[in-house]
Amino acid sequence: QGLFNFSYGPDDIVVECNPYCNCAPTCNNRVAQRPRPVPIELFKTLNRGWGIRSPREVKKGAVLGLHTGLAANSTFLRPRRDAKSVDEGHREHIFDLDYNDGDAPEDELFSVDSFECGNWTRFVNHSCSPNVRVQPIVYDTLPEQRIAFLAFIALVDITANTEFCIDYSPRAQGNTSNATTELDAAGGTKCLCESVNCRGQIYL
Repeated sequence: QGLFNFSYGPDDIVVECNPYCNCAPTCNNRVAQRPRPVPIELFKTLNRGWGIRSPREVKKGAVLGLHTGLAANSTFLRPRRDAKSVDEGHREHIFDLDYNDGDAPEDELFSVDSFECGNWTRFVNHSCSPNVRVQPIVYDTLPEQRIAFLAFIALVDITANTEFCIDYSPRAQGNTSNATTELDAAGGTKCLCESVNCRGQIYL
């Protein structure tokens, strides 16, 4: 049906068929490579800048798109993100490909900077109760190269005109502390998602 199941963890790399496979473009193992199944709308939220939604209902498991931007070695992009001269808006657009990084040295890891070049996925806001998951997927590189595509996948059935949201700090799920006094010291940002599971802060 062209939908992902969720029999794997969010850090697991999904390997799809590639150009060397003899299967058809409609193969069940070519999902993220297919055209987006629903239209996308960019809209202005009340208090979180731009947001993303669809005017149509989205089925659970639908691949909404792939995150794009400048892919570069983390040792090149991290100083740009951490520099005090870099404004918060730019810092928010650097996405580390650090899934299953283990003990890998930083010069073998990659990040994606979508501040100057990218697609609609850079406008997806955070929620502590997300309806979209980011999943690493490869079909034209090897998993060992650690430069997978980041697919945005609907976690649940999403009704029309409902904002798409991901969890910016998925490894922090379960911590519902609402403390905000230590945000600056901890490098956190106040969360505005207003979810019942809101953790009170976001780490970028």
